[in-house]
Amino acid sequence: MVKRVLGVLFAAGVGAALAAPVLAQEVDIQKAVHCQTLAQQFGDSIKAAKAEDAVKAAATDQAKQGDQACNQRNYDAGMDQIRQALQQVGLKPAR
Repeated sequence: MVKRVLGVLFAAGVGAALAAPVLAQEVDIQKAVHCQTLAQQFGDSIKAAKAEDAVKAAATDQAKQGDQACNQRNYDAGMDQIRQALQQVGLKPAR
């Protein structure tokens, strides 16, 4: 019984230690705003973009992944993905 309790406590401690880095990520307001600006630019422009439907679909998937990365505070990777998605359909990313 004591071993089981210690095991549960140890597992909980390890779980908390693993979760700490995720919680410790700070919000970078400037990057978060830029991510959303790029995502909105993509959303506003994709229908009018002069690209084939298959290219638009692939770019849309990439932009969604970029948006998810931004929402997880992985701003640089997210912005890169959205910029690439914009370029795939022939658009120039903002800033």
